[in-house]
Amino acid sequence: YRLSAYFLPFKLDNGNYKEGLSFERVFSIYEFDRKLHGILFNALEETEIFLRSKISYFHAHKYGALGYMDEANFYIKYECKGGECKKIELHKNFIENFKREIEKNKNILFVKHHIKNYGGEFPIWAASEMFTFGMLSKFFANMKLQDQKSLSSDIYKTKPKYVGSWLRCCTDLRNICAHYGRLYFRIFSAAPSGINNLEDKS
Repeated sequence: YRLSAYFLPFKLDNGNYKEGLSFERVFSIYEFDRKLHGILFNALEETEIFLRSKISYFHAHKYGALGYMDEANFYIKYECKGGECKKIELHKNFIENFKREIEKNKNILFVKHHIKNYGGEFPIWAASEMFTFGMLSKFFANMKLQDQKSLSSDIYKTKPKYVGSWLRCCTDLRNICAHYGRLYFRIFSAAPSGINNLEDKS
């Protein structure tokens, strides 16, 4: 069943396959895809660790070790309909996700240590070790615009909207690689924007 997905690009509208297609050709694509997973996963791991460090360092220096727990240190978004505006609970949802990660990782030594000795308070540099790539992406997206600008300029010399796009795409790609999903001939839900504007800081 898994291998059958690699036949799809060669399937015709009438249900037949393109003339000349061989099992060996499809299997060689499968092997290429498998090796590509490994290359990308390693690169994504380095990217994730690098961004965790950069974001944690920035946030700790500006807002303190536990500043990430305070909603006031993040962008507060409202949704307005029919003259009424309602706050979107971005920070609250993030903290709830983080607490689930604490519960999931409660048997890891550093998590046990902070629960036992610090009442379950995790400084940002320790907390970020439990962030998934998706949480890291949301953390950046929820930051104040000026903070996003500072980080984007410092790390990649570009706009925050581009970094946000890359983080989302990296999250999608990382999840596919982690679950051994097919990369070859895959249609992604989003494409990275601004990769030709790495010097655009505005």
